[in-house]
Amino acid sequence: MVLSQSVWARIGVPAIRRSSALARRLTPTGLLDALEQRRNYAGLSSKWTLERLLATKAALGITGLLLGLLVFIPNPTSLTFLAGVFFTAVGFFAVDVAMNAKARERRDQIEQAFPNTIDQITICVEAGLGLDAAIAHAARTGSGPLAAE
Repeated sequence: MVLSQSVWARIGVPAIRRSSALARRLTPTGLLDALEQRRNYAGLSSKWTLERLLATKAALGITGLLLGLLVFIPNPTSLTFLAGVFFTAVGFFAVDVAMNAKARERRDQIEQAFPNTIDQITICVEAGLGLDAAIAHAARTGSGPLAAE
């Protein structure tokens, strides 16, 4: 029965669950809330769960740590130790940098679509629709993140 499952289902999924649980325990609550807020700003809430983000951060951090050890072990100096710390930090914070870039891009798209959406809502209200119906119409006919919101 167990061997009929794919390798990913037997190894990958449990590893992600364990690493996200470990990351959740080690991360302060305020940072978890901030990560969730950045995830929402980036528009990733339906695609990336908080556990998946934490597991990715942990996996990239461990990868950076291993890369840092590969640099440090053959030549143990203070410079290679700092390089190892740098690789670990870059791996761990890569998800945050990517989410901030995605949030900035999404905010720019919303800012560009906002004037047209307000004009469309204004025209609908002047044509006799109520405000709720005008907003619903703008959401139905619009595209992009502002219409989705």
